[in-house]
Amino acid sequence: MIVTTAGNYPRISERPGGQALRRALAQLDEAKIDWAGVRRVQDEVVKEVIDEQIDAGLDLVTDGLIRWDDAVTYLARGLAGFKIEALTRYLDTNTFYREPIAQEPVRWRGPITVADWQYAAGVSSKPVKAVLTGPYTMGKLGRSLVRRTREEFVFELADALRPEVEELHRAGALLVQIDEPIIARNPGDWPLFKEAMGRLTRGAIGRLALNVNFGSVADLPELFTLPFDVFGLDFVQGPRNWEILDRVPDDKEIAFGIVDAREVRLEEPADIADALARGARFVSADRMHVSPNCGLEFLPRETAQEKLRRTAAGAHLFMGVRGRGSGASAPSPSGRGRG
Repeated sequence: MIVTTAGNYPRISERPGGQALRRALAQLDEAKIDWAGVRRVQDEVVKEVIDEQIDAGLDLVTDGLIRWDDAVTYLARGLAGFKIEALTRYLDTNTFYREPIAQEPVRWRGPITVADWQYAAGVSSKPVKAVLTGPYTMGKLGRSLVRRTREEFVFELADALRPEVEELHRAGALLVQIDEPIIARNPGDWPLFKEAMGRLTRGAIGRLALNVNFGSVADLPELFTLPFDVFGLDFVQGPRNWEILDRVPDDKEIAFGIVDAREVRLEEPADIADALARGARFVSADRMHVSPNCGLEFLPRETAQEKLRRTAAGAHLFMGVRGRGSGASAPSPSGRGRG
């Protein structure tokens, strides 16, 4: 079993020096430092959050998306063709993003996240997965003044992001995660989504994960036919996802998003172990990942790390119970980890 996290992580904390990035961005606005200075502070924060993830017990970490403004702006700025516009609410959260508007054809003009991943991998003692927002979600959150239809825009984005996936794999990323939360709320777009994922992953040379949070994928019966190795599902906001685990093919892995990243309440490791036991009825432990259901960025930093500690503790409790005796079966999900 792999203990991991969904993606982003808090940029600031109440610890000494924990406001460094906020201060650096304020100094940038005041022209007291340049982007190179901000980049140095970002590097320091990336190392800090990776160390915190490792200290919490994670097997697979991210760079916390520390350099990202939001879910779409960082990638949109790296692609040719976009102008970044006004703040817009992100789904039903209390967070915002700047709407990217394509004023000319969108195209890949060079690596956007590769150097970020390389830096993170260089300061981490654990494997680092790369994270990208997918073309369907970017297409739904942005607009094109060039393409006549949303479908054309999404396909254009898929073609533009495919080289980024390729370059991350060539750089050494063992797993590239594609975040596509909005498909959970628009199952009628399945034909569009399927074609976009096919375009995005065509010719991929490494392992791929598809992460769908903020809802259930129970109305996407063909989801597991997509060309991904790992499927990240949200079991907090998408409880119907428990109903589809019997559809998971034997060659696919599931990332169980069972820790609530939008709630400061801390889960008990025994409850996490129970949930994993429930999942193990359908997916073998060696094909299970466990993580928060979405990014942790908007929690207090200390709370976010404690959530990860408890995620790891729950996984270890579950695996310890499974390992007792000879031929032990998965523990009952209603028995707090007891067989």
